[in-house]
Amino acid sequence: MMDDVSPQPQNASPEYAAVLEHVRELYGRPYDTTSVETIIAQSRAQAGEFTCVGGAEPKLQSTTSVTQVFANGVPAEWVVAEGAREDTRLLWVHGGGWICGAPAHYRILTEALSAQCRASVLAINYRKAPEHPYPAGLEDCEAAWLWMRDTGPKGTATARTAWIAGDSAGGNLALALMLRLRERGLALPHAAATIGAATDLTCGSTSLETRAALDPEIKPEALDFMVRCYVQDSTPIDHPHVSPLHGELHGLPPTFMSVGDWEVLLDDTLRYAEKARAAGSPVETKVWPEMIHVFEIFVHALPEARASVREISAFLRQYEN
Repeated sequence: MMDDVSPQPQNASPEYAAVLEHVRELYGRPYDTTSVETIIAQSRAQAGEFTCVGGAEPKLQSTTSVTQVFANGVPAEWVVAEGAREDTRLLWVHGGGWICGAPAHYRILTEALSAQCRASVLAINYRKAPEHPYPAGLEDCEAAWLWMRDTGPKGTATARTAWIAGDSAGGNLALALMLRLRERGLALPHAAATIGAATDLTCGSTSLETRAALDPEIKPEALDFMVRCYVQDSTPIDHPHVSPLHGELHGLPPTFMSVGDWEVLLDDTLRYAEKARAAGSPVETKVWPEMIHVFEIFVHALPEARASVREISAFLRQYEN
């Protein structure tokens, strides 16, 4: 525990204190670093506890449906809140450093996005490293995206509106997917959104240093470990499909990028947005003061998270057919 020496927020909601304490406790636990396998196992167990503030798993509304499917062979689930449209669809790519996480861990967030966007959300369980390194996860994202555009939660017609969104490593994959789709001449989403996206795996962002004392979740050595698990072949770390910041960012759809001011990946968002705008691709950013990495996942507990989900959803709905 390091709460007694860690910086404390001055202007956040009262609820944020409990969330911050929970996250600091979770990430302050000692790791067994005797092998890669033990680190991976602990990371995956930790991901399952992330949303459990106060020890309780958040509950979905009784009117929300969760349906397991295979999207071109990729395990996935449709999360459909009451009032969501079947022909408005959002592909959700979860985070977890390319090594952990699952759609079930994000249901409280994907439910909120479904309700606010009035969209059917396809949350995918793409293949993880180190067992399935790059480009396996990105290939799964593409396969699921193509399937989602033509197959809704009721197995019916092509989507009228299709969006892509993701957080952290999932934001990385969402941005890389758009570059991959553009290069292949395939249909791009009508709009996209990221939360705390990792855009530069070369670790070139100065916020890795300037926010290190504030971020309770991501440490430079942990990021380096995850990148080494993810990219195991000769692919350069600055390849655009690995580090989207280093790609040609022209011709991309309108994108909304949310990020917390306390996270080491802050500049990954700001640098990407600046470069994309210079290339003519419309990007809006929102920097949330004092917020930690992917605070939106605490939508059940945190007013700032609910406000951010509303902003993300309002942006996406501007680009609804």
